[in-house]
Amino acid sequence: MDRTPLTDHNHRTCTDIEVGAAAQGKVMNNQVPRYFTQARASLLLDMPEAELDRISKESGVGHVERAGNEKETYFTYEELQRICELAGRPIETVH
Repeated sequence: MDRTPLTDHNHRTCTDIEVGAAAQGKVMNNQVPRYFTQARASLLLDMPEAELDRISKESGVGHVERAGNEKETYFTYEELQRICELAGRPIETVH
């Protein structure tokens, strides 16, 4: 499976997060989720949620789901890559 971690030299990659979870004894599913919540995307990109929200709204990247009074923004893996580009962060490809 081709994986493209979102990273720059001062930020964690998706792979780093998986390795860290495995070291803590957590079971990691090898499947990449189709969608990430804003909170999860913020963690993966090592970016404050407010900055992620701003970039998302300004660029139209991501989509909002509503359930009653609750709303949650979701991102695809490709959208996270786009956000990295918009934020000026390089994307590293690992095969």
